[in-house]
Amino acid sequence: ETAGGSFESSPLNGKQCGLIAVAEYSTPQTMLEYLNDFCLLLKMRPVTLTSFPYLGVGGHGELDSDEIFRPLEQCEALAASLCMGR
Repeated sequence: ETAGGSFESSPLNGKQCGLIAVAEYSTPQTMLEYLNDFCLLLKMRPVTLTSFPYLGVGGHGELDSDEIFRPLEQCEALAASLCMGR
């Protein structure tokens, strides 16, 4: 276990990424936290959002009727952030 340490530079180092997690029965927030930690371990730059769940796009159950996480709206915001290079 090197905790992501290596003498060679990863092709993912410094690259932006958008996180998406969908859960049927549990909350996607926990999955987004794990994905965020994994991306940071790879030295990637996860793009965050300005509204809940902040770490990325979360969805629960039926995505088109999810009023808590609003995944379809959040996908548009995430795509815009990735295109702007935030």
